[in-house]
Amino acid sequence: MNGHFDLARSLLATSNGVFEDLGLTLNAATSHNEALIEMLAGDYAAAEASLRAGFEALTQMGEQAFLSTTAAFLARAVFAQGRVDEAEELAQRSAKLAATGDLLTQVLWRGVQARVLARRGRLDGAEEFAREAVALAEQTDFVVYRGDALVDLAHILHDAGRTEEAAAAAAGGLHLHEHKGNLVTAAKIRTDLGFLL
Repeated sequence: MNGHFDLARSLLATSNGVFEDLGLTLNAATSHNEALIEMLAGDYAAAEASLRAGFEALTQMGEQAFLSTTAAFLARAVFAQGRVDEAEELAQRSAKLAATGDLLTQVLWRGVQARVLARRGRLDGAEEFAREAVALAEQTDFVVYRGDALVDLAHILHDAGRTEEAAAAAAGGLHLHEHKGNLVTAAKIRTDLGFLL
């Protein structure tokens, strides 16, 4: 979150090596941390590659709890690369696999689905999913994902021409990321939505 990506990658490689040495295959297959580093670094293709490897490993194990979250993260990485239909397929797969009480996954897939619908001009449906994601995120202490949900909502409200509401959502998302110390995402919000702030 401070932009020290090379150090983050090095530490994660060491961690993954320990998991592999210990034979903790589920931990080794869960590629979320690696993907999150790459998404913060803006390398969505690398994030996708990591998530796909994890997705395949989890599928082969028959594991579904982590698989639903992996599918949601993968949907976000794919959407960031402009592959909207594929992102929606992955978001829907995540939705089918996710437990009701798995709030993180419920937030993630709704955020992607909202952005997909907005890209297609279906702003009412997009706003509904985005507001659901915000409401679910507020039930958690996942500050980063609460901020991300607000930023997704800000994009959708802006697309709908509701500038004041979009500005409030963007400011809320920025505040949460700054509070968390997520300097990288805070800078991205200022770049992408600075005209609203």
